[in-house]
Amino acid sequence: MTIKPVTLFLSKNKNILVSIIIFIISFLIYSITLLPAVGTGDVAKFQFITYNMGIPHTTGYPLYIIIAKIWSFLPVGTLAYRINLLSAFFASLAGVVIYLINMKITKNLFAGFISSLIFCFSLTLWSQAVIAEVYTLNIFFIALIVLLLLNFSETQKNIYAYGAFITFALALGNHFLVITAFPAIIAGILFADKKFFKSIKNIIYIILPFIATLALYSFLFIRAKSHPIYNEGNIDSISSFMWYLTGGIFKGQFFKFGGTGLFSRFIMFLNILFNQFTLPVLILGTIGFFLMAVKKTRIFIMLFSIIIVNMIIIINYSIFDIDVYIIPTALISSIFSCYSIYFLLESITKAISRLNRRHFKFLKSAIPVAMIIFTALSFYNIGYNFRINDRSKELAHYTRSRNIATKVENNAVIIPEDYFVSMSLLYYIWVEYEENSIMVPFSFIANPYYIDLEYLESQLGIKREPFRITLEQINAYK
Repeated sequence: MTIKPVTLFLSKNKNILVSIIIFIISFLIYSITLLPAVGTGDVAKFQFITYNMGIPHTTGYPLYIIIAKIWSFLPVGTLAYRINLLSAFFASLAGVVIYLINMKITKNLFAGFISSLIFCFSLTLWSQAVIAEVYTLNIFFIALIVLLLLNFSETQKNIYAYGAFITFALALGNHFLVITAFPAIIAGILFADKKFFKSIKNIIYIILPFIATLALYSFLFIRAKSHPIYNEGNIDSISSFMWYLTGGIFKGQFFKFGGTGLFSRFIMFLNILFNQFTLPVLILGTIGFFLMAVKKTRIFIMLFSIIIVNMIIIINYSIFDIDVYIIPTALISSIFSCYSIYFLLESITKAISRLNRRHFKFLKSAIPVAMIIFTALSFYNIGYNFRINDRSKELAHYTRSRNIATKVENNAVIIPEDYFVSMSLLYYIWVEYEENSIMVPFSFIANPYYIDLEYLESQLGIKREPFRITLEQINAYK
């Protein structure tokens, strides 16, 4: 009996094929629900920062800006659309990495596939996959770190431990939230090799990648010195640069709570987490949590450390959009869901092997029935979150910005109502406006946002005095 070439290929490359399917499904659905034009607030900012390579709010996100700049040359749609699409790309890649993690833990293709889709279409990840933001790149890095640690545990090859630190160092150039993975790196390496950190060679190899982190942030300092038109960092010295890198205007938002406040924030953390998935998926994750704690204790500790650090950050960081920080915990929850699905399928299989023929027919159908139920739960989760995250018809920010910009005289100063309108206007004026006139929006919020006046004078011949306005004047204007 000969084995057909196609059958042989499928058996040897099933992980590659499933990974491609996961990427295609997630990327296609993200694309369908993608914000088609300019967004508002930080979304619009990340869209125009790519165009003029300006300096965004602390901590600067240099890796994201560089990657987005390269991606911006993709010959499809407007710049805003392309930068939105970049988030979808990294969210889909993260879904593939989650599948590979699940396969390392369970070796169960079906459980890995379903739980990967559960993660891809969790509420907040999906919301960030359809707009220009830094969080899908961040979660891709965290997932990759976990995969490298599992490979190190399996093989004890130091290259995987070095790879985890290299990934961590690069991810620091994107967003500080990757710090959630640091205890997992230490735990994962020590579980696999207790002597790893006693080697001078290993210490050198894990320190060297952080040169890349320094290089990425040095890019911001050099860029600020060239006076890009948008310079929110106000970096003009080493001390101001260090202030910017270590949190800047957001420093006062950390560790503001105590006692009852911390408990309320903990309840908030749970509410945000519970909103990520439908109830059946949450139940699967809870079952998997306890199963892994007992049966895969070392991996569980490594994964649970990510949740703990993530929770500490969310509880103690007072910003209005803190819900986007939940994505690392959602990732780990989806892995717990995978283990739950795997365990239930394995239990049914073992039960079938123990029973006599009289019950065999009935129980033989239990596995496909269970698989159908889990698949239905996954797609129910997708359907439930679809209506919330579908931004495909959201053109209001673009229309408003165009209407404002085209109805004022050249060289006008536009006074927008808030920061969110301001950022949308800046994108439209700098990127898509067909005329050569220059308009300078300013934002009336507590934190100052800068249009670089030296750039305006030296590059465009426009001389303006710094424009500031008091709250009393704003209220009078309204």
